Amino acid sequence: MLPVCGHTVAGAAAVAEERVAAQHRTAHELLTVCNDMWIVLSGVSDKKSADAAAPEFRCLMDKAQQVSEKLYCEGGQDLEIITELHDKLAESLDELTLEFESICELRCYASSALKKEFIYAVEVGMFAEDCLVMLADPLPVMTEAEMRGELLRFTRLLEHDRAILEALRMVQDAATSLDAAKRLHSLTDHLNALAPAKALADRKFSQASRSKVRRAYSPIEPVLWGIRTEIVRIAALPGYHGKDFDSFSLALENMFLSLCVTHSHFIEEVFDDSFHTDLDEALSENATTSK
Repeated sequence: MLPVCGHTVAGAAAVAEERVAAQHRTAHELLTVCNDMWIVLSGVSDKKSADAAAPEFRCLMDKAQQVSEKLYCEGGQDLEIITELHDKLAESLDELTLEFESICELRCYASSALKKEFIYAVEVGMFAEDCLVMLADPLPVMTEAEMRGELLRFTRLLEHDRAILEALRMVQDAATSLDAAKRLHSLTDHLNALAPAKALADRKFSQASRSKVRRAYSPIEPVLWGIRTEIVRIAALPGYHGKDFDSFSLALENMFLSLCVTHSHFIEEVFDDSFHTDLDEALSENATTSK
């Protein structure tokens, strides 16, 4: 029986070796297809070349899906098995994604044919859904009448923003946060009523009106900076991680969401990436000192 067992073990080893070899071949095929897709997209520089690239890109995209499914069926979802190709494949996919996103930002050079294939590529999961935002046709800018309505809304926001800032300044500990939470809930309800009309929420101001809009918004900006400072300060208060601040934290979250809606045109200029960094540092330091 031993020879039979030996043959069985040898046969199993040969099958495993062939499976790995098949994964190598399929992964290399996927790498080639991804590189070919990148070459096609890198040649797009205007509407004419974008139109010409559309059918070839779709063909390669379909092939990439087929090869990916084949690799998965072969067990290639664990790409560590093919380490020598793993890094190359990851690098190729990164370069392809960068090229894809750069063309998305230019809305496919107004090529409806390439845009159609790009949307399809996102829908089948080859690229992130965020790209759909870049591919969307730009909304019309606000009319003069719509702009004037927004400027009037800004003046109404200022009063509420100042009240929010004062409510945040009240918070010195868990006890004072309870009264502040009640005030924030009330102010948030009033702030929600000042949200821009849905038809204007994602519309931009005309280039000619930008300086006028800036002047109208300028009194609000320092108040928002004050709100930002207070939020970070409160996050660093002793015990902020505890349940005694839960009511305030909920009120603060609802207020901030409302602030993002009502101040959508400029909110990210104050509450940018550095705000999230400052807030994370305050929360982290608080958690460390509270132990």
